[in-house]
Parts: sequence; structure tokens; C-alpha cells
Amino acid sequence: MNHRRSETTIISEILRAALKEPGITKVMYSANLNHGAAEEYLDQLLKKGLIEIIAELPRRKYRTTLRGKQVLIHLEEVAQLLQ
Repeated sequence: MNHRRSETTIISEILRAALKEPGITKVMYSANLNHGAAEEYLDQLLKKGLIEIIAELPRRKYRTTLRGKQVLIHLEEVAQLLQ
């Protein structure tokens, strides 16, 4: 049986992590991703308006937007229903 995580699970983990305004390293650890994958997901979520950059220097920090919080709530509801 394949135990790979779904893309929605990874997105949920990133959105949840970004509630605490982390840098990319904390996002990587929270979502169990390598640097390249974390960058790709963060870019995707930025383009969709689900996260925002709140600091550039000395390190970039991310925050879940209101829209991202709403998406996270819905993803968690769906995950509960499917358990």
C-alpha cells in the first residue's frame, strides 16, 4: 500500500505552519519537505493568495492569509469526514 501524502495534506501542513509566521526552514520541518519542494509549494500558495510574505530581511517569513485560514478550515473538515 502506498503511504504517500496527498498534495492537500502537504498544503494543510504548510498553511498550519504559516500561522506562526515561520521562515522556510520551519516550513520544511513542519511539512516534512526538502528545500526545493518547500519553495515550490510556497510559490504556489503565494500566487493563490493563501500565504503572504511578511518580512524579507534578514530572512523571508510567511504568514497564512485570511483566505488561507478559510481554506485550511475546509481542508481539515474534509479530512475529518474522510477518517
